[in-house]
Parts: sequence; C-alpha cells; structure tokens
Amino acid sequence: MMDGSKRVKLLPSKKENLYLFLIFAVAFVIRLIHLNSYTSYPAFDLPLGGHAAYVKTALKIISGDILGGKEIFYDNSPIYSYILAGIFKIFGIDFYAVRFLQILIGSINCCLIALISQYCFGMTAALIAGAIAAFYGPFIFYDAEIIVLSWILFFCLISIVIILRNSLGTGYKLSLAGFFMGCAVMGRPNLILFPALLFLYFIFSGNSLKVAQRLRAYAWFCIGVFVIPGLFIARNYAVSGEILFLNPSGGHNFYFGHHKGASPIFNENLNFRGAILLKYREKAEADLKRPLSTREVSNYWYRKGFTFIIENPGEELKLMLKKMLFFFNDTEMPTYFNYYFNRNYSVVLKNWVLTFGLIFPLSILGLVSTLRRGRELMVLHLFFLTSFLSVLIIFVISRVRIPAIPVFIVFAGVGVLTVIEWCKDAKFKPLILAGLFMAPLYWMTFTPLAHLNYADPHNHLGAVYWHKGKIPEAERSFVRALELNQGFEYPLLNLVNMFRQQGDIEKETMYRNWYEDWKQRYKPNRF
Repeated sequence: MMDGSKRVKLLPSKKENLYLFLIFAVAFVIRLIHLNSYTSYPAFDLPLGGHAAYVKTALKIISGDILGGKEIFYDNSPIYSYILAGIFKIFGIDFYAVRFLQILIGSINCCLIALISQYCFGMTAALIAGAIAAFYGPFIFYDAEIIVLSWILFFCLISIVIILRNSLGTGYKLSLAGFFMGCAVMGRPNLILFPALLFLYFIFSGNSLKVAQRLRAYAWFCIGVFVIPGLFIARNYAVSGEILFLNPSGGHNFYFGHHKGASPIFNENLNFRGAILLKYREKAEADLKRPLSTREVSNYWYRKGFTFIIENPGEELKLMLKKMLFFFNDTEMPTYFNYYFNRNYSVVLKNWVLTFGLIFPLSILGLVSTLRRGRELMVLHLFFLTSFLSVLIIFVISRVRIPAIPVFIVFAGVGVLTVIEWCKDAKFKPLILAGLFMAPLYWMTFTPLAHLNYADPHNHLGAVYWHKGKIPEAERSFVRALELNQGFEYPLLNLVNMFRQQGDIEKETMYRNWYEDWKQRYKPNRF
C-alpha cells in the first residue's frame, strides 16, 4: 500500500529534516547558478512593463511616504511595493539582492511543498514532490524575476501548512494562517476565492467538532485574512475618498476575458498595450457621458462582461472550454515575462525539460489514486480550484496558473510513487492501464494551441536599450518586434518618440511616416 494511505505527523523527524534541507540546498544551488548567468539579460537591472510601477512606489515608501504616493493602487500586487521597499531599505536599490532573496524564498517554497506532501502522503512522496519543485523550470524562472510570485507562493504554502497542522484547532493559529493568506491576496487578488471556498473545508472536513465550533474556527481564519487587505482598503480611502476592495483593475480584467471575440489568453489580438486603465476609464466615461469614480469604472466593465455572458451563452461556453485547454497546456502563456525568450539568457533553463506538460498527467494519476481521501485532502483540492476558476474568470497567463502548480506537484509526487510501487510489485495491468490513461493527457498538454512570437520581448528590450542610451540596439530591437508582428503599434510609437528625443529629425520623420501608413492599414479597434 502506498505510504500516502493516511496522514502522518506534520512535524518531521531529524532524518526527515535532513531530507528537507537537501531539497532546499539543491533548489538553491540550481537557482543561484541560474541567477548568476541571468545577469547577462539586458533588463536584469530594469523592471519591465507595469512591474516598474512597483519599484517606483517602493522608492516613494523608502523616501518617507509610507502611503506610497497619493494615488489609488491600480496594480494587482500592491504588497509587492512594500516588500521591495523593505529590501531596498536594507540592501539599497539593488536588483540582484531582490532576486537573490527571492531565490531563497523559492527554495523554501520547495521545502514547504515537500512538507505538505509529507503530511498528506508520507516522506517518500514528499522527496519526489520536493525534487520536482526544485527542478521545475517556471519556478526557477519566476523566482529570479522582479515579480511577486515567489512571495505569493510562500504566503499560500505557509497558510496551508498551518491549516493542515492545526486541523481547525487553536483560533490564533487559524488567524495566522488567514493573515498569510491575506498577504497572498494582496499579491494576487483572485486568490480571495480560496478563503471563500475554504468555508467548505471548515464545514465538511472529517472532524468531530460541532458546527458552531467549525464556524468559530472559520471566523478566526477570516479575521486574519482581512487584516492586510483592510490596511490597503484604508490606504486607498485615505488618498482617494473611495472604498475600493482589493484593486480597481478587476472590472476591465474581467471584460478582457468576456466580450465578443475575446481570447482565452491575455491580449492575444490587442494592438494597444499601454495605459490600459486610463483607456478603459476614457471609454467608460465616453459611453456614460459623465465623469466616473474608479469604482464606477470597474463596475461598468463588470456589467459589460456579464451582459456578454448572459446574451451569448454559447460563445461563452466555447470560450470557457478554450480557457480550460490552455490552462492544462504545457505552454507558459507570456505577458511581460516570456519564459521561452528569457531562458536563452540562462545556462540552467536554456535546455530545461521539466515543465508543466511532464507533471500534469502524473498529477492526474496521483489525484485519481487518492480520490477516496477527498475530505482529508479538501484543502489541496480547493486551492487548485481557486487557480482554475481564476483563469475562467479572466484569462490564461502563466503567472495566474503558477499558484496552482504546488498542488499539481504534490499529486505528481503521489503519481510517480504509485508507478514506482507498481513496478516493484510487478503489477503490469495497472501500469498498462495508467499508460493508456496518461497517453491522451500527454497528447493534450503538448498539443500547440497558440503561435508565440517574440515581438513583445523584443519591444521590451528596445525600451531597455533606449533607457540605457544604447540607441542602435534599441532601434534594432524595435524593428525586429515589427518584423515579428506587423500589427504591433508600440514599437512604432517607441521609434518615433525615441528619435524625436534624440533630435534625429530624419529618422523621426521616416518612422512617423511608417506609423501613419500603419494606422491606415490596421486601424485598431481597442474595445
């Protein structure tokens, strides 16, 4: 019988602690090698896209403005600005230090994944899960980026460990679990679904507590959840006079994923990429013919999205099915961070093979083999469901799927262990059946669903070179972006503005003429 047949102690023995340290050491060494080679990436010391806003806010915080400015936090991860501010305060404005601390956090996350697996399925499964996490390519990539994902996973995993260890017991410990989950919510607002869904665990998990005690335990958890979001709500109210729950970008993000011709992935056909919130405010105010508050703008786009769903149920269903296929596909759908482009700057990731597609069928095997323990494993199931519903609500991108990966890895560890035990016991019939079961899953996950080109990352590189005064390199990058995606507006705008700033009238005029011709050919419809 697999050693995951029942729960074990969450507190590991000295020998098991040694195994956990080994997982940490392996994960850290891999990430450190990646980080040191990744310094060759031109944008290593210059955050890209919207994520530069976190750095700007962090600089305001360390300069003495504890509120981080006088504007509403429009970004999805406001807590990250405060994390960066703390790092900058200690180490100075050093992006290597930020990335180094994050690979430390990422290595700890591998141990936490192993610890959860050890509690649910035993130490052997935990070692397998910890090893998968240590070698998982997208984890390595995001741990060394200027992005909040490593911290989100850390907060979520700590919360899950406390919940599993506490088993609806001590109230303050549940509040502590809620506190960490609240921190995660302020890094990825869609994770607010997890505390809501966790009500089912508190009510229906296999426990002898009375209903009133279960509700009391859930209340303690919720108190912790709302501590950090409450502070950010108060902060936004202090600077704007508006009560905004989490952040104001939810409305247009929802509309992105639910409108006529919507893509299951982010901005696949959107020509304009900049000042998104401003553009959506302008459109909403133009349609309603009056100035709108930030909350009213968000509500406007929520209504537009829900109207589409109600009036086009067939198209919405097709869109949901496409999102499901993309969610379970091996491809890491990019936004500012392109795993496939950036890995060329890493000696570790350049030829890396351990990606989502390899673990997905094994995780399904592990899930199926443990279905009889549904109540015990409800926390893991609900956390996976949170990330899955998140992409159905908005759209599929790599960094939205990442929070679900620890659960996939935990069950993949069980799947690998199950296969190993069948092999040891010479049980060929279940092995053959498992192979027949997983083969179509491997086919599904590795089937290409979207053609990815590198127009976006080349445009970003051009912006980096421009910022660094490397004009010839910037021009080549912008032109290359246009070659890869002729309908992409941003590189042309950047070329015009860059040469105007340089005072090069000849090239400014040339690229302005290109841009006027582009507008005649493409005439983008941004809404």
